[in-house]
Amino acid sequence: MRTRPMLIAHRGFSGRYPENTLRAFREAMKLPVDGIELDIRRTRDGVLVVIHDETVDRTTFGSGRVSELTWDELRQLDAGAWKGEEFAGERIPRLDEVLELVNGQTVLHLEIKEPGTEKQIAETLRRYDAIGWVKLASFHPVALKAARQVAPDASLVLIGGPRIGADDDTFRQFVRDALSNGANALVRPSFRHHQRAGALLPPTLLVHRGMDGQRCRVGAPVGGDGRGRHRLRFSRPCGVRLEPIACRLDFSVRACYK
Repeated sequence: MRTRPMLIAHRGFSGRYPENTLRAFREAMKLPVDGIELDIRRTRDGVLVVIHDETVDRTTFGSGRVSELTWDELRQLDAGAWKGEEFAGERIPRLDEVLELVNGQTVLHLEIKEPGTEKQIAETLRRYDAIGWVKLASFHPVALKAARQVAPDASLVLIGGPRIGADDDTFRQFVRDALSNGANALVRPSFRHHQRAGALLPPTLLVHRGMDGQRCRVGAPVGGDGRGRHRLRFSRPCGVRLEPIACRLDFSVRACYK
């Protein structure tokens, strides 16, 4: 069982390079990380592209919603110059370009931003034989349910909102949503949220593997030492596996909880 959080390059090496670009992913692959996270949306003409925001306004000098622009319009936008003149010319990549670049060299954590794109995402992953090295994640339980139907062999992760873990009831419902919609892993909110709440908990999954390696128990945190050791208020068997993930490399490569 993993004893330290995973290091995930959030939107690639986005602290130093333009987020969600091939340059950011290429540079992240040179780092000692356990995986790379990216976001998937779909253009008006049905092309899967890698971009976080609903609009192109923040990360390009263009404007408009991704879903209302065509791929030809998106590909002409500069997605690097906002970060610095030295990155001018970087473009918004397609999902297939990222899959071709990574080619199984590290784990990709694909966040499904828009429910309804799951079938096309699954078809693209199969085309690149990528199901085994890609994890599909979403804040939307319905997106995971749809992904489970079209990709029964995929690893699915439900991401919790900012209130998850604030009390037992919201955490119980979070687990129910995960189990009922086909997720086999959970991600709780960021460390920053728990710092504000006065807790010393790194951002890990609150799921603990059973002795048989199959059955798991889930607990709500009521304390911790900042090193991944939690005191749990309640515990019950569930079908979710332990898979801690932690520090996001938004700004720099830095020491994380061991």
